[in-house]
Amino acid sequence: MRRLAWMLVLSLAGCAATPQKNASPPAPPIVIHPREPDSLVLIPVTGPCNDVDVMECVRLAREQERLTENQSRGAFVSSVYNHVVSKLDRACTRGNLTACAEVGHMYLIGLGAAVDQLHAVELFRLACVGDEAEGCMLLGRAYLEGITMPPDTAHAVTLLTMACERKNAEACYRLAELYMSGAVVRRDVPRAAELFSDACDHGSAIGCARSGALHMRGDGVTRNSPRAAALYLRACDGGKAYACWDLARMYATGAGVPQDTARAQALGTQACEGGYVPACAR
Repeated sequence: MRRLAWMLVLSLAGCAATPQKNASPPAPPIVIHPREPDSLVLIPVTGPCNDVDVMECVRLAREQERLTENQSRGAFVSSVYNHVVSKLDRACTRGNLTACAEVGHMYLIGLGAAVDQLHAVELFRLACVGDEAEGCMLLGRAYLEGITMPPDTAHAVTLLTMACERKNAEACYRLAELYMSGAVVRRDVPRAAELFSDACDHGSAIGCARSGALHMRGDGVTRNSPRAAALYLRACDGGKAYACWDLARMYATGAGVPQDTARAQALGTQACEGGYVPACAR
């Protein structure tokens, strides 16, 4: 019944299209908010990257990009991303809805292919109708940002909620930010706190950091410094340098954790080396 209800909701926005590449000239580049860093990025030409396990290509690509992020990437992007789009396109055509969502995002931002917003949204809708949470999250963002269609906040929230309920960390995080800001929905800090916690539980380091800050202040939740410290640690371990710094200050003052100057210094160093500049000036 839930799947049928989702399909009825989606049908209001148009029927799902077959994953065919749009033949019209590519649309100009668009400005969209960067995807949460825990999400999709890329793929290598070498290694066990094949049609059988196409998502292994995605995992390998993310790792390869991480290793080359400080190098010149012109030739890298050309050779790697074109290869990825071809792989994911083929997997999508064969019914891999996760691949449909991933390659749709690549068409959306022009990564390995010309920017094609219409085709991207078609792929997001196709994946979401098939109950692929990533597709629902990306389609929700398209409605929220008005990509190829007038913005529709209500429909965006519905789609993001669907994806969050299916444990998509980014959907939970983006919903939380909507409720926290109150810019396009009624501000609801307790609901935002719940969603940041969900995002954290589903693997979003930034969700852990945001949840930690709310617990530290007692904003939308009961103030709980030890809980904040645990959440900051998860965010720090997930690569959020500013969370390392927040945790360092807690150890320096003994707020919610036993005071530990050596631990504070180590976390401060980690924050600085992770790129959080204020930690470098201590």
